[in-house]
Amino acid sequence: MQAKVEGFRLSPQQRLVWLSQQDGQPYLAQCVLLLSGNLQPSGLKEAAQKVVARHQILRTTFHRLPGMKLPVQVVEDQTIPLWREVDLRGFDQQTQQAGIAELIREERRTAFDFGKGALLRLTLLTLSAEKHLLLLTLPSLCADGWTLKNLVQEISQAYAHPSQDSDWSDGAVQYVHFSEWQNALLEGEDAEAGRAYWRNQTVAAAPALKLPFERLTSEESGFGLESLQPQAINPEVAAKIEAVAQQAQTTTAIFLLACWQTLLWRLTGQAEVLVGSVYDGREHELLHTAMGLFAKWLPVKAQFEENVSFSAILAQVDELWRESCGWQEYFAWEEDVGLAEDSATAPIGFEFTEWPANYQADGLSCSILEYFSVIQRFKLQLSCARVGAHLTATWHYDPACYEGEDVSRLAGYFLTL
Repeated sequence: MQAKVEGFRLSPQQRLVWLSQQDGQPYLAQCVLLLSGNLQPSGLKEAAQKVVARHQILRTTFHRLPGMKLPVQVVEDQTIPLWREVDLRGFDQQTQQAGIAELIREERRTAFDFGKGALLRLTLLTLSAEKHLLLLTLPSLCADGWTLKNLVQEISQAYAHPSQDSDWSDGAVQYVHFSEWQNALLEGEDAEAGRAYWRNQTVAAAPALKLPFERLTSEESGFGLESLQPQAINPEVAAKIEAVAQQAQTTTAIFLLACWQTLLWRLTGQAEVLVGSVYDGREHELLHTAMGLFAKWLPVKAQFEENVSFSAILAQVDELWRESCGWQEYFAWEEDVGLAEDSATAPIGFEFTEWPANYQADGLSCSILEYFSVIQRFKLQLSCARVGAHLTATWHYDPACYEGEDVSRLAGYFLTL
């Protein structure tokens, strides 16, 4: 007798992640936080448990029966997040940094058991009595970059107010409700207009970008990722970027995307530069505090020609970005562009995110050190972030396509441009 599983359909974003991550490194969302002050580890652990109890997606598992292509998401009544502590006191700074880097790499390589609970993993590293690092890792099926910010904020809040009513789930938007709404939207009568919009963009016909130092391979391979260390954008340059973006009535994110596409045009010589850009998927205010996978990649295509002005490119990218926002629920990368079956056909991406300078929680100061989120396969991605008043740029790349030295040189080109 065949087993039965009662659950909810995956959202369109979750379907893409599930279909894409069958081989290679697991798709995940991860951040590293610096905790400065007198920390009570037991209180932090209890705060994390309280947040898990509030949000269903943090205690969701995924079950696929024989013959099913896609799993269903099942909300568990109770889940205890995986928690471990690592004591690095007594080691010199160089040894500590090496240990931290290895733990981060280990977390990124560790697969998730989607059929069991505790998909949220927390690792607390003690560097000294007043200095800790907290490593949070979730599968991308459950989280995006915005979710990480919400998670950090709510854990900080729960840690600072341990006596707060533990049953504070009222008012939280649960992910399965969003998932059902998304699926119903794509099945509704208005969906054809959205699908027609994306067909008219002819993004599938855009030639794949191939950088001059890219390895020419068409062999099918699993998706692996390496990252450069985040690089700070000079504060004076960052201030000028903000001023120019404001004068052009656009955003810093669109300015940096236009720069990225300009550099790709210069290096490839291709007149049509299509980049997969991460949209947060939270245009509705009710979703701002929700947790789960809302973000998705949308194609942003810029047309270049000799002697084109940067202001013209900036206006073009801004217009397309804003127009695409209105139709983002109807875009499906696997249908409109196609899934990347090997490293050579994977797209080049761009992401922009914002983090507060720090969070304060009962004598603790919490700040972001590293951030990492994968919701789609790519061969190269530029991730820019505004942390407080500072701008940073990080490059993630598939080592099957690029050498680290070449990506470092590319980073230098971008910062110079």
